[in-house]
Amino acid sequence: MKTKDTGLGKLEIKELPPLGTEPLVSVMIVNYNYAHYIGEAVESVLRQTYTHFEIVICDDGSTDSSREIIERYAREDRRVRFIFKENGGVASALNASYAHSRGHIIAMLDADDLFTEEKLRLVVERFAANPRAGMVVNTLTKFDSEGKIIGQIPQFGRLDSGELRDRILKGAGHWSIAPTSGICMRRECAEMVFPIPEKEFRTEADGYMLTQAPLFYAVEAIDEPLSLYRVHSSNLTASNTVDVKWCRKVVSSGERTFAALSATARKYGWETTGIEQNPTYCEMLLVQNYLEGAPLAKTVRNLGQLRRAVLRVRTADRNKIIAKATIISLASLMPKRAGTKLIEAVYLPNKLKRLTSRLARPFAQPAPGMLKGGGERSI
Repeated sequence: MKTKDTGLGKLEIKELPPLGTEPLVSVMIVNYNYAHYIGEAVESVLRQTYTHFEIVICDDGSTDSSREIIERYAREDRRVRFIFKENGGVASALNASYAHSRGHIIAMLDADDLFTEEKLRLVVERFAANPRAGMVVNTLTKFDSEGKIIGQIPQFGRLDSGELRDRILKGAGHWSIAPTSGICMRRECAEMVFPIPEKEFRTEADGYMLTQAPLFYAVEAIDEPLSLYRVHSSNLTASNTVDVKWCRKVVSSGERTFAALSATARKYGWETTGIEQNPTYCEMLLVQNYLEGAPLAKTVRNLGQLRRAVLRVRTADRNKIIAKATIISLASLMPKRAGTKLIEAVYLPNKLKRLTSRLARPFAQPAPGMLKGGGERSI
């Protein structure tokens, strides 16, 4: 659809003021019942080679021992501060953390993830090098509950960078992104994003940040795995199984994110497209309908929708999305058992993915003491 011109449609991406020699970085951690992980997350920040930071932890109504652990770190290091509140969801906790933050740069870290030691230093350097950048994203290393490396995000190709507003609007919010622990923003950019709508984004608030921030400022991508993404059974957006429930979560997240993107586009008079132009949404809708046993006619419609969406956002460095869409399309035309196995091969960790991830680029260096024995590289 084409939105009404409000006179702000030519809003330009401008340069930001210099950061100074040692800008304060606020690392925002949202925690809910992650007592088993929160200590490791905090420790990964305390080990940073760049030391001018604060850690702002919002505990969102945990019922385990999380708060005792958080209080202990705050007593031991004055750079650690915390907010304890009743459970309100991810957006609510992020908003509370942001309201208490003081940094020139805002870095996000999920309570079950980790930073590599050079993360903050490299992020600060990248912001300083590009005064038009309001967001810096980085590659992530994925590891499982046993500490074994199982892949990277993105698995192939690179994260998108540059002035992405037109691409995001054209693709209904689609771009090659990093999840929460790979996101950092200048405060000027964060001011355009926060507060995050709390009712709509009790979960998957990173989708909101990732589709809003690049509308106003350029994005810099660091093609190094500076964050470690833990895959476990409690992840809301990651999964160890591909089933209808998981697909519905991803589809729902895409619909809520697109609604917010459309609202911002209307506000500034930008032209937008329909959600059917987002290939990730179309892909997950196809898989969901296939797993639910949808009629062949519906599958064929989904296939056409996915093909059109992929071709619309294709660029020279992102032809890989065509290959993925082709595999998913082929699976959706196969008998249920065989097609499901092929879909699982695309989405779930497997030996081939681990091998190709190892060959694609070097791993992030884990912190001392985070290697397991047995001859296999682990974290």
